[in-house]
Amino acid sequence: MFSSELSIESKATEKSEPNKFQWIPGIELSNIQGISIPQHLLICISCSKEGHGLLGEYFLVEASPGYLGGSISLGASLFSGLGATGLTGKFTALRSWNSKYGIVKDNTYIGPEISVTLIIVDVELGIMRNMTKNNSSENYIFSFGLGIGL
Repeated sequence: MFSSELSIESKATEKSEPNKFQWIPGIELSNIQGISIPQHLLICISCSKEGHGLLGEYFLVEASPGYLGGSISLGASLFSGLGATGLTGKFTALRSWNSKYGIVKDNTYIGPEISVTLIIVDVELGIMRNMTKNNSSENYIFSFGLGIGL
């Protein structure tokens, strides 16, 4: 009898367990990458299945290849559960392979970015520092982008 009570409790726990990993592909237009296809992996820190969509706190790992360069980011996301409405703070490293909009080819940029997501639309802002030693361009550039999560 004791073991059957345990199995009932474990089944109830399994049903209420949210998915620990969320993969969200997207498409974005930004001044530092041109058009890109960011791939987001969200790892649940404290999340729930209540409501619709994502709800809780997530660790973010992002890889984003684009026309002007490629980037990787690490950060944290908070989602409200209304679709994918939330706020993300991340630290980004970008390597450029084309020049445009103040970005210099073959330079490395790093810096913080913040994004606000409403349902599937994402608006992103940040500041990036050029880390290449012998660059002839600005040391800092502002990053901004508009994207859609698929």
